Amino acid sequence: GDDVSFVSAHFGNKASFWGAKFGDGASFPATQFGDEVSFGKAQFGDEASFWITQFGDDVSFVSVQFGNKTSFLDVKFGDRLNFNNTRFSGETIFENINYEDARLDRTINFTNVTFEKPNQVRIQNVDLSSFALVRSNVQDVDFLDCKWPTIGKRLVIFDEIYYANHDDNKSRPFLQRATLGEIEQLYRRLQLNFENNKRYAEAGNFYIGAMEMRRKQIAEESNKTWRRLRQSVLSLEAWYRNISLYGERLARTLIWMLLIIILFPMLYLSAGFEYQKTSLTNSPHNRVNYDFGGTMSLSQISKDYLKALNVSFLTFTFQRNAPFRLTDVSRVIAVIESALSATFLALFLLAMRRRFKR
Repeated sequence: GDDVSFVSAHFGNKASFWGAKFGDGASFPATQFGDEVSFGKAQFGDEASFWITQFGDDVSFVSVQFGNKTSFLDVKFGDRLNFNNTRFSGETIFENINYEDARLDRTINFTNVTFEKPNQVRIQNVDLSSFALVRSNVQDVDFLDCKWPTIGKRLVIFDEIYYANHDDNKSRPFLQRATLGEIEQLYRRLQLNFENNKRYAEAGNFYIGAMEMRRKQIAEESNKTWRRLRQSVLSLEAWYRNISLYGERLARTLIWMLLIIILFPMLYLSAGFEYQKTSLTNSPHNRVNYDFGGTMSLSQISKDYLKALNVSFLTFTFQRNAPFRLTDVSRVIAVIESALSATFLALFLLAMRRRFKR
């Protein structure tokens, strides 16, 4: 039951605390470990403190049971850190964590970690670029000033990157690759976490990540060609992504809507329609039906295009009593444009709802 302190202690290349049972308090201030150290299946009492502690290349806290208060402050780790299947019983702090170098194969296995009181867990000023977090209950963990990995401009989690890079399995044999479903679940937890903390920009990135994982599960077991087709164009998730990035990009939806309005006039010009100059007069109808292989003046094309543009705009906005008559083929085009209009407007409103909900 006594406290144990390793103040400024120096350990050799290999140190093992495997299965050790520490008393009420265990502290490692300014302690230096060699290349390998293992605390596997160790049990800490009331408090465990690692402060200005330096670890070597290979560190294992596998299946460790921490007590009511645990802190890792200003600690330096090496390339491989394993917290798999570890349980934290109470208040937990990881703050100002540093690494020995910037090796690309650095890996922190933080999978299957259980926080019994996740609302008392703070991870602050930590580079999470190499943290594997799947199957850990991080929904209520407080992430402050952390660095997340990115794909393009999107914040992501390391588990997604690791899933995509199959060759990494050889250089990280102690880290099992997660399934797409598990990665989606982790993204959902992080999304809820950041939404609850009103950090909507980061929450949006994790929502996109969750939807990306759902999309990539479509036809996952099919052959490569069919899988790509389903995931890129032949599914609702694919078009939800293409049109609005799952409701997170209003500008993209508006651009699609604008393109429909300005491109469909070409179809109306080809299929033909009769346009009345004004609905308030009894002027004769002007038939417009283009053969684009013929010779036409630029002036006349411009005038007729503006008429067709009006047809497209009125159709897209579901205007009734419009001053034009459609041919049979033009009616089919109008039905298609109306269906697209309803779809894009619904996606736009859904995106607006997400914004207002926040």
